[in-house]
Amino acid sequence: AAVVFVKYMEKNSKDFDPVKLSQKRVLELGSGCGLAGIAYMLRGAAVTLTDLPNVVLTLTERNAQTIYSQVSTLLLNDAAAYGSLSIQKPKVHSIDWTEAASRSVHLNESSENGISFQMDNLVNHEDKYDVVLLTDCVFSASL
Repeated sequence: AAVVFVKYMEKNSKDFDPVKLSQKRVLELGSGCGLAGIAYMLRGAAVTLTDLPNVVLTLTERNAQTIYSQVSTLLLNDAAAYGSLSIQKPKVHSIDWTEAASRSVHLNESSENGISFQMDNLVNHEDKYDVVLLTDCVFSASL
């Protein structure tokens, strides 16, 4: 689903303009390789990626940091070609929904302040997000 979503972002690029996204905060749940969240990061949004601990350690963290480092270097070395585009280092957290089921989760939608997502040990309780992504939040090898 993340591949389809990123193609949607590309096709509808005016809706995902870096100027519009530069002040947005994005939380991706079940990030896997992090494709959807990284696509937002590449358009200037502040991104937090989450997944199971083993996925975060073996895939999400590595992909996010590799892409961030490579693109940051590219932007520094060729600023004239990319104008004022800047990216922020993504945050990566592990979460296991089966363990989190007993924790309190609050999603508070507010048009001015974004969405407040609170869960113990996931993110700061004061964090507010403009976008919550769930493109690949469930995985099964049998699907």
